[in-house]
Amino acid sequence: MAPSSSSGSTLLLVVVVLVNGMYDVLCFLAIFCLPRWHQKQKQRKKNAGADGDSSSSSSRFNMAVEKVASMLGEMHSSVFLSPMMNEDDDDGGVYSESNDCSSIQTVVALPKLQRRVLAYWILTYGLARMLCAIFFVVAGEGDDGGKLLLMIVVSATYFVEALAFGLEDLLFLSTVRSKSAWIYGTSFALGIWSLLVGIDKI
Repeated sequence: MAPSSSSGSTLLLVVVVLVNGMYDVLCFLAIFCLPRWHQKQKQRKKNAGADGDSSSSSSRFNMAVEKVASMLGEMHSSVFLSPMMNEDDDDGGVYSESNDCSSIQTVVALPKLQRRVLAYWILTYGLARMLCAIFFVVAGEGDDGGKLLLMIVVSATYFVEALAFGLEDLLFLSTVRSKSAWIYGTSFALGIWSLLVGIDKI
């Protein structure tokens, strides 16, 4: 029963990591491409106004795509708070003394550059997770050392994510706690799970 249980846990983790990696890549595309999508849609509306009405089916499809992309794009960026600028502060901005999202000052609004940098970071660990999950499945039965290395890489991505969001939440108070606590809590748990699966392969 023990080997079967261990195999089931490993398979479940690989699926979770693969889906999580694909989700991260989609979030990157949404954050990075959505502004350009908006620009193209505005241009198309202008052209449609000049040349005649566009088809309603195409319009509904575009609205659906934009809604899904907006939702994915805001999954990560909406975690962060908008700073109240203070010229005397060394960091160029300060946040409210509480990040429980009970104040009107906790409106989310990341500048364009910060959103793009966040998107690059999401893509980095998203690709790492997705590729590690794929290589883990492709690896042969006897390649336990390789599988251990892959799980160490996966766990490292989760620990770094947990550390980043944990520091931003607990030290810098720059995130919405109800959202960031979920992220660094689940990331830490997945990091531990990945390590245990990797060690089990030794």
